[in-house]
Amino acid sequence: MPIKKFMVLISLGLSLFLMPKPASADLTADLNRPNQTIELRENLSFKHKNYDIKLDGEKVGYVTGDFFHPFGDTISIHDNSGKVIYSERQQRRRWSFSLVRQGSFYDKNHQFAGKMKAPFWQFFTKNYRLYDSNGKQIGKSTQNNWKNILHHTYDIKSGGQVVWQGRNSVHVVRDTVYLKHLHNSKVPAEQAIIVTLVHQAVSHADKKK
Repeated sequence: MPIKKFMVLISLGLSLFLMPKPASADLTADLNRPNQTIELRENLSFKHKNYDIKLDGEKVGYVTGDFFHPFGDTISIHDNSGKVIYSERQQRRRWSFSLVRQGSFYDKNHQFAGKMKAPFWQFFTKNYRLYDSNGKQIGKSTQNNWKNILHHTYDIKSGGQVVWQGRNSVHVVRDTVYLKHLHNSKVPAEQAIIVTLVHQAVSHADKKK
């Protein structure tokens, strides 16, 4: 084979390998595949939180959020093309001297898809209850402060068993959260991602107090 032709084939192969992959036709389906681990890697930003979503090492989307807006957080999950496929908007309610966090979920068509709500009383652990669009509780997410002194873990339970489990990896500059699907349930990956990142943001805020 002539050297020139060989070099052309090598260049073509490298181009195909390095070419960015197109956005998934259905990121919702990709995120909700069973028995997989979703990687959420923080990007540095001076204004808002931003996480890349990776499956098997490949970026499939990203999360943007203003986790501490005075009028309520707004968190959105985007595919690689920038389209929002799921979001959460916080509603602030003041009871006595405490703030009870409650937020509504919306699907890619901006239709109400459920809510998350913190209980009035929380002591040693932070937890949120997850509801579907009909107001039925489908899960409960809890931050485990005592399982590991080096990092937090987050358990999402449904039907008496842990269906999603999150773990943050300790980094000096930025965080990486690994969210593992353990059992099928009515808690979708999108809700699991958002509530886990809310846990993560609240944990960081508590450390700064």
